[in-house]
Amino acid sequence: VSAGGVLGRNTASSQGNQVFIADSGSVWHASGGVFTVGEEGGNNTVTISNGGVLYSGAAYLGAVSPNRYAASNNTALVSGAGSLWTNSSLTVGHGGGNNTLILRDGGRVVSGSGTIGLNTGAASNLVLVSDSGSFWDIAGALAVGSNPNNSLIITNGGLVRNNSGRIGYGVGASNNVARVTGAGSTWSNTSALYIGYNGGSNLLWIANGGKVVSAGGTLGFNNAGSANNAVLVADSGSVWDAGNAAITLGSTSSGPGNSMTISNGGKVFSGGGTLGVTVGSSNNMARVTGSGSVWTNGGALTVGSASSFNSMTIADGGYVLNSSGTIGSSAGANNNTMLVTGSGTIWSNIGALVVGASGVSNLLQILDGAKVFSYGQGKVGVSSNHNTMVVAGPGSAWYDLDNQIFLGDQNNNRASFNQLIITNFGYVFATGGHVGRSSGGVSNAVLVASGGVWTNSGGVAIANGSSNTSFNSITIESGGQVLMGGAFTIGTSANGASNWLLVTGVGSLLRSTQYQMLLGDLSNSWNTATISNGGQLFAPGITVGKGLGSTNNAIFLTGHGSLLRTSALYVGTNSQGSGDGRVLVTDGGILESSTLLGGFNNSGTISNVGGVYRFTTASPDITPNTAGAITLSNGTVAFRGVNNAAVNGGIMNIAYSGANTLQLDSATNAATAWTFANGGAFTTLELVGTNARWQGSALQIGDGGTLRVSNTTASIGAVLTNAGTIQAIHAHVTYGSPVVLSGLYFSDPSTNTFVSNLTVAASGALQGSNGDLFVFQQNLLMGSTNRSQYDLSFATMRFTDAGGGPTNHVLDLTGSGALDLGSNWLNVAQLATNFSLGRLELGLGNRLQITGGLANAFYVGALDLGGLGTNALAGSLDLDVNLYYDPNLGENAFLAGQTYSFAGWNGSLTPLGIPIPEPTSFLAMGAGLMTLILLRRRSDKRSLAVSCEG
Repeated sequence: VSAGGVLGRNTASSQGNQVFIADSGSVWHASGGVFTVGEEGGNNTVTISNGGVLYSGAAYLGAVSPNRYAASNNTALVSGAGSLWTNSSLTVGHGGGNNTLILRDGGRVVSGSGTIGLNTGAASNLVLVSDSGSFWDIAGALAVGSNPNNSLIITNGGLVRNNSGRIGYGVGASNNVARVTGAGSTWSNTSALYIGYNGGSNLLWIANGGKVVSAGGTLGFNNAGSANNAVLVADSGSVWDAGNAAITLGSTSSGPGNSMTISNGGKVFSGGGTLGVTVGSSNNMARVTGSGSVWTNGGALTVGSASSFNSMTIADGGYVLNSSGTIGSSAGANNNTMLVTGSGTIWSNIGALVVGASGVSNLLQILDGAKVFSYGQGKVGVSSNHNTMVVAGPGSAWYDLDNQIFLGDQNNNRASFNQLIITNFGYVFATGGHVGRSSGGVSNAVLVASGGVWTNSGGVAIANGSSNTSFNSITIESGGQVLMGGAFTIGTSANGASNWLLVTGVGSLLRSTQYQMLLGDLSNSWNTATISNGGQLFAPGITVGKGLGSTNNAIFLTGHGSLLRTSALYVGTNSQGSGDGRVLVTDGGILESSTLLGGFNNSGTISNVGGVYRFTTASPDITPNTAGAITLSNGTVAFRGVNNAAVNGGIMNIAYSGANTLQLDSATNAATAWTFANGGAFTTLELVGTNARWQGSALQIGDGGTLRVSNTTASIGAVLTNAGTIQAIHAHVTYGSPVVLSGLYFSDPSTNTFVSNLTVAASGALQGSNGDLFVFQQNLLMGSTNRSQYDLSFATMRFTDAGGGPTNHVLDLTGSGALDLGSNWLNVAQLATNFSLGRLELGLGNRLQITGGLANAFYVGALDLGGLGTNALAGSLDLDVNLYYDPNLGENAFLAGQTYSFAGWNGSLTPLGIPIPEPTSFLAMGAGLMTLILLRRRSDKRSLAVSCEG
């Protein structure tokens, strides 16, 4: 029993003193005064073990003596179950350094307050609480370091409990560490925990299953020098439970650069989280990384409350939960960032998510498969500028559930230049979206690109809030898509202007499935929607220029593959609107609608220059309301997927100029007679798609007119007269009525079937090459003299029945330019321009009569009699002209190179041959051999080999 106790007093040389309180029942009562281990001397030791007990008042390890000597390297050890040191306060390192308190194997210390490293010079002091049952119980506060480099280590199941905890308590108290490691190791703070109360670069480290409990937590507090403090929560089972109070990184008057890292399965629970409370507390950082790593907040999470350059990263499977999330909350909260990245990474906001409430240039990035959820409104730029959200990478997604997305939101605050970027297959879902709702807000923008998708269960609006919202936009490019279940509007706020939509690139799409699209309302003017380069826009109905005073609103549709699809398009003042508008279709753009309605008094025009009007109903409603308000110049009117299209109906209300095309795309027309020629509404008839058919009494392709059948199986039911051009391109086309050809018929390569007679007049010509087949089920009356265009030297003619039995056919060459060259076999130029055929086929059982007199001849490469031999010649051919064949082709081997005459007819079937003269002249012999070689090479291509007799 004593009134206090001192080990190592009066002289710095008083060192190495020891006290042992050992075994159960051994007690030192020093409760009446101060107990000091090392007042001036160092290396003093007190050991309480095996149930020993020490009672004291205030206790010091390494005190500062009246002579100001600092005692260092002193140690107190409390070891074993039942071993106890009770004191009113305990300071480890009062003025000296490298002093140590050790609790192990169930040893306990009970204190009124605790301090590790108090005064100047008290550095590198240590408290170690180790093993299950070891317990430092502090009624008041625990300060780890009022000076630098002091440590608290709780390990292997040890426990420390106190009121509030402070790491780095004094000004200049830097590099102090509290480490809680191992399963069951716990630091319990019944009040708040501060990491850097006044000092900087202090650390709380929770690892390997350690646990810290507190009522909130603050990193960086009370002093500008309280900077660069850190918390590390690492490994599965490691927990910081801050209860219902918030964790703050960079608090009032603190310095910058404080950080918290949760990794490798560590967990933090708190009532909220804030990075950067005041202007000076900038550049704070939180990071949650690794599968199983979690930060759960019962309240809001704010990255950048009133300071700048704060950042938070959630990566590689980390998870963060909070009520609402804000990046850049107050004025001055600028350039703050949130990065959510990696597959399995999640940030879940039970409430709203805001990027840039009042601060500027704040950024949220969702990358590489990460996901962000919010259940309130999602906002980018509430009353601030230049804030950005990026959603990029396959699997990356923002789900704004049960609410809408706003870019530039707050009224009367001119929120401008805010962006939402969805790219590289990123995905955003919301109930709706608003781009530019702030009064006076300008240039808020959404970019959806490179496979990115923005899906909305409701509608999307550009500039639809308060007045004077201008230059706001949505750009969809490179395969991006914006999908919505509600209305899409551009420029519906009062007095705004020049808001726009751009959909460009193949695969790029804006689609609305319900309600109408509005472009320009409430005196909002000069708004535009542009669909270009293969972009597409689908909306159930579209009104351009709805509101009175809404002027110069426009849709531009341009480029092949670009498509605007709607059930009805209303432009200008009419039954649907009271404003002013324009629609311009150019360069192959496709406007698909069942109704086109122009404006009265020229208030609404629909112009098409080189584009397409496409209709999916047989009788579209075309109402200009002003003469010439709906026009087509050098463009196309197409009917797609309809029967009996009314080609003489509403489409004739369009004002036509130039050379236009009427297209049947998997469609048929209402039977009518029609002429396609220069000077008419249409110069070209085009059949495409599947089973396209033109029907009626007569079809004329006049001067300058064209019939084009492309990539389809099509038919013509009318009597066809062609003075222009017929083109069959990769098609199967059937002509059900007689055809008279005085113009050009071009096949490349296609199958062309003539059910009735084909008459080729003198000016007419057939052209075909490899793969082209001309099938005649009746007769070919070929009177062409058009040598410059006629060319079937690589094509095939087949005379056959229509499936009803044997048929007799006539190939009449009367009047044609197919002259018999006789012995003029060396005239190569005339051979090349003479009429010839690559292959002639007769269907089995069919008979062909070739007439025209001996002045004419017919030249073929290969002859096919339906697979029969020469015994079928008499029953297959009637020749009034000479029919020449190529004896060098293997397919003609059955003819054995012989000449065949036909009784009762003047013509013969004769092999083509080159008579080789006697070798009296080397030049003549050389010429003959060269000609033979040339003709043999040509015969390999299945062309006409020679055209001379003998």
